[in-house]
Amino acid sequence: MSTTLRVPVALVDDHTLLRSMLAGMINDMPGYEVVLQANNGAEFIEALQGGVHVAVAVVDLHMPVMNGFETMTWMRSHRPATRILALTVERS
Repeated sequence: MSTTLRVPVALVDDHTLLRSMLAGMINDMPGYEVVLQANNGAEFIEALQGGVHVAVAVVDLHMPVMNGFETMTWMRSHRPATRILALTVERS
């Protein structure tokens, strides 16, 4: 029996539809799996402290409760090996 290692990915964004779309796209890519979805940085950190492991986090910059800037600052201090990708929409 062959086991395929998949890169665990987290999606942290307050837009449920966007998270769902991204999760579908990422899960269809060989070698990647969305293992965590969170509405904001505080939910994300709570899941990490509960034992969830992610190698890559896709983080929105503008979220309620705990925004992406605060989340990335926490990540650099507490989970420096996790790669972070900031994904956001700027409206003018």
